[in-house]
Amino acid sequence: MDTKTKKLQLYKYLGAMLMSKGQDFLKLAFNVKITKILTRLELLNILKENKLNSWLADEKYYLTDIQTWKDIIKYNWTSKRKYLVDRRDCDNFSGKFHSMMAWIYGLNTAGDAKQIEIKDVNTGKHKFWHRANIIVATDNGKVKLYAYEPQTDEIAEFKNPINLRSNWEYDFSISIVEFN
Repeated sequence: MDTKTKKLQLYKYLGAMLMSKGQDFLKLAFNVKITKILTRLELLNILKENKLNSWLADEKYYLTDIQTWKDIIKYNWTSKRKYLVDRRDCDNFSGKFHSMMAWIYGLNTAGDAKQIEIKDVNTGKHKFWHRANIIVATDNGKVKLYAYEPQTDEIAEFKNPINLRSNWEYDFSISIVEFN
């Protein structure tokens, strides 16, 4: 095996180990406390009350408090990645955040919201379709929903429609939010 091949193998090994150990460090550092567990039916009812269409894969959903979510978001590097049309765009940002929260912290309550209609704030006219996240969290013991834009780390208590970015109105009327 030549030097270049050995070097590339070492990079692969070290890269994989850094990713694995980095996730272990994050889990240890945040020490996420589960504040509430919802059944599938309980979460489904909360989503229906908020007029959100959903698809739920699990029997139980694990919540933490909104301050913990905000702390995780502060250190999460999803939004630090460069946007690349069709290769690393809104669906990739939303999907990555959604899956990594379950993978690292055991939080399956960052739903992947698909088919969000983005409208111009001033005219109300359709601009494009988008993906973002819906986070289910506790706030002083009460279950609340939050809209989260993983490309910019903007988060706000959910309402429909909602403005997370200055000139975008997010309309969740026909969205499907996947929790799994």
